[in-house]
Amino acid sequence: MQKLASSPLDPDQWDSLSPEQRNAVLSQPALKPPDGVEPNFDNPPNRNGLVLSVTIVLVVLTTTFVLTRLYSKLIVARKIYIEDILALLAFGSYIGAVWTILRALSLRCLFVHQWDVTLQDFLSALYAYYLLHLFYAFTMLLVKTAILRGLLRVFAPPGTRNFFFWAAWAVLGLNAAFFIVEIFFIGFTCRPIQKWWTPMLHGYCLNEKKLDEYASIINPILDLAILAIPQRIIWTLNMRFERRVGVSVIFSAGIL
Repeated sequence: MQKLASSPLDPDQWDSLSPEQRNAVLSQPALKPPDGVEPNFDNPPNRNGLVLSVTIVLVVLTTTFVLTRLYSKLIVARKIYIEDILALLAFGSYIGAVWTILRALSLRCLFVHQWDVTLQDFLSALYAYYLLHLFYAFTMLLVKTAILRGLLRVFAPPGTRNFFFWAAWAVLGLNAAFFIVEIFFIGFTCRPIQKWWTPMLHGYCLNEKKLDEYASIINPILDLAILAIPQRIIWTLNMRFERRVGVSVIFSAGIL
């Protein structure tokens, strides 16, 4: 989502505007439309139905998996581990991320031309986008830690110090370090924090594009590492080839 650098939003110029002038600026398009194009604030072309449908399906699936796991832990096994608590916290953070998407949908700020959105709604969507960044980072921190803790419990029981043990803890540490840094960076990108979604405030913001670039590289590497490290043990199990394939697929699908 593109941040604005329009001159009326310059803090000094904004301070000089009267309340009526500020309202007039906020009611303008968030981006100047191309020549000959009229902004459509009332019913712009969008894909809200598609986004809402996909979101509902994913929430239903995720909730089903979480409730199934809770049932197996509380009713069947009657034992809760640290990874189960982390998974629940990750689910809560995920629901927070879903809320930001629904908020952006209510503002009609997804899959629309920026000139079909008022500046007021665009700034509100920026706030939702900021929260989405935070919820995403918290979710990835918690869910990947939960996955790795679960794998350690299966493949490296207490007292084991094999390759998997060290590899899993290394990936867990890298994942935790990266997302903790990302969370702090998001939280302190702008001073005051509100300037992230309110550019007319006096203050400053750091350039977060570099962090996004690093995340686009580090995230897939961490995901592949989590998928790969159990495979060495799985493929040395004393069982038929077909069963090893099945176990490998089950663990890979579960992690995904």
